[in-house]
Amino acid sequence: MLAERDITSSFLHYRRLLGVAGIGVVAAIGSALVRDHAPAGSALHAISGGLLLTLLIGLLAIVGATYFWFRSSLRHLTKTQQERMREVHTDALTGAMARAPFLNRMKMAIAESSKCAVGYIHIDMDNLKVINDNYGHKAGDVALAHMVRVLRAIAPEALIGRLGGDEFAVLVLDIDSKEALEALAQKMLAQLNEPVDIHGLYLQLSATLGCALAPIDGDCLENLLANADLALYVGKGSGRGKVVGFDKEMSADESYRRFIQRELRGALILNQLDVHYQPIVDIHGRDVGYYEALLRWQHPYRGFISPAHFIPIAERSTLIDSLGDWVLARVCQDLADLKAKSVSVNVSLVQLRRPEFSARFLAILAQFGTSTASIVVEVTETVRMTSDAVEMRNLDALMAAGIRISIDDFGSGATSLDYLRRLRFDAIKIDRSYITNIARDPVGMALVAAISNIGRALDIRVVAEGVETEEQFRLLQAAGCTHIQGYLFGKPCPVVRSSKVHVLDEEPALKVAI
Repeated sequence: MLAERDITSSFLHYRRLLGVAGIGVVAAIGSALVRDHAPAGSALHAISGGLLLTLLIGLLAIVGATYFWFRSSLRHLTKTQQERMREVHTDALTGAMARAPFLNRMKMAIAESSKCAVGYIHIDMDNLKVINDNYGHKAGDVALAHMVRVLRAIAPEALIGRLGGDEFAVLVLDIDSKEALEALAQKMLAQLNEPVDIHGLYLQLSATLGCALAPIDGDCLENLLANADLALYVGKGSGRGKVVGFDKEMSADESYRRFIQRELRGALILNQLDVHYQPIVDIHGRDVGYYEALLRWQHPYRGFISPAHFIPIAERSTLIDSLGDWVLARVCQDLADLKAKSVSVNVSLVQLRRPEFSARFLAILAQFGTSTASIVVEVTETVRMTSDAVEMRNLDALMAAGIRISIDDFGSGATSLDYLRRLRFDAIKIDRSYITNIARDPVGMALVAAISNIGRALDIRVVAEGVETEEQFRLLQAAGCTHIQGYLFGKPCPVVRSSKVHVLDEEPALKVAI
């Protein structure tokens, strides 16, 4: 049997055209033929300097020995032919390999990964949408091309492919270990984090990288792609802008995600979901001003499943849209029994990014004959306030229809005062982290008072959430808050459809994005 080094040395004179990565792929083709005892050859094409190399590789067995045979043709291409070949094999914008030829070479390399480990890095650019929205698509194109230049500079012998949109891939042949692969990915990330000059502006790029190594993380194309993608998802879910290597424990997480998705779809059909309501109380008269709707799921054999578990999973698919529609429809039905002037519903950034969201939202209200004045939409502080973003257009459409908007978890993120200037909010809900220790935190108390002063100046209600004691209540009253929400005045509870809200002793309220 021929060793791989023998296979590689047999056609090193093609190195100039194929490059180091191409030589490795050819070696993988040859080794696969030896392993599978296949006499038929495989073709490989390469373009360099207007030359097209077609290399056919085959085996010949003579008196117990195995030999390689090569049939090659080298011809000049016209400029038109060169352009057509590049269109097939190369991404026009970045110069990276196109998806199909990249995955084809990757498949061949993985076939020989038992002899020579193959590293795969899946790269997703985190902030391309922000760049496109703020600086235009030309700036976004510059950023994408810059990413490929960085990847080539860090790993000149690797194959670089563009999988589509803001996703790229790196195939590293003959890597020593997973640690070496992740170290290489860290170098890429460090360089990608350097500010880049785009049309005279120095912009910060952000990317998340998922790594997997064949054969230990996957011995076929499909498995390696899936596992690197899973590592990427874990990285994006835990803060983005990082390198994450695949771990077998992630597979268990993936199984849980699929289970939740399947069961949640069933819960929508089988009516296993419910909406509980928590009162938001006027701080002066202690009367109920309005309610907040909170989604609850009681699984038939797993019991209570926390929204903190299933909402992030729903946000990865269109399930979040179905859940949002279901909650709003239930609120419309419950309004009469609540005997409340209004109810607030939480809306996630994922929903706001759907171009059709505001139209769907208003259509549900119209279907039930619900007044827009009776609905308050709560959005988290993390919604990006870009002037032409889809989420801003949706919020503008809702406000134009008479729906009030509230900022939820105010103070939990990097807030800009421009946030309050550009939209006419109805209420600010101070994050519960400021409330919990307010009796022993003078700085927190001062910040709550400052937020209350801003609310008073802008004629905006200021709601303190997570209030559980009379001491907290008195301090928040002194600080100038207008409304209170928390266990001191009532836990989240379902509607008893006769006339009143019935309070149940159950799990504490959890903020959910619905």
